[in-house]
Amino acid sequence: MNKSFIFREQLRDHEERVLRLESELEDHRKSPPDKGSKSLIVQNYKEKESYLTFEVKRYRTYSYILRSRIGQYVEPHPVSLVENSIGEVDEAAAAGGPMDVTGGVVVPPPIPDRPAPSTNRRGPE
Repeated sequence: MNKSFIFREQLRDHEERVLRLESELEDHRKSPPDKGSKSLIVQNYKEKESYLTFEVKRYRTYSYILRSRIGQYVEPHPVSLVENSIGEVDEAAAAGGPMDVTGGVVVPPPIPDRPAPSTNRRGPE
């Protein structure tokens, strides 16, 4: 069994747990204790709300970490350097410009000489 499969199972379990905990927290918040309730009842209500909030955050964090781990174990498709060069090859082909590909390395065409920009500075007088 590969790690990606195990991580996906854990991710599915954690995401389901987050949904259950969020639902439980929502139900809990819908039924707060009465205003005249004993302090122990109010304290228990607050502790349960705090606990459920913490658990939701905890399992969301686990899910986030597992998603990033699953991305590490995905089998990459073999891509050559030329295909992975952020569209440089495509741009050159579309523009009709020469783009030299030597040994898997993209070499851009030479930059033409440009005249120096004129300046407003005066030379020493």
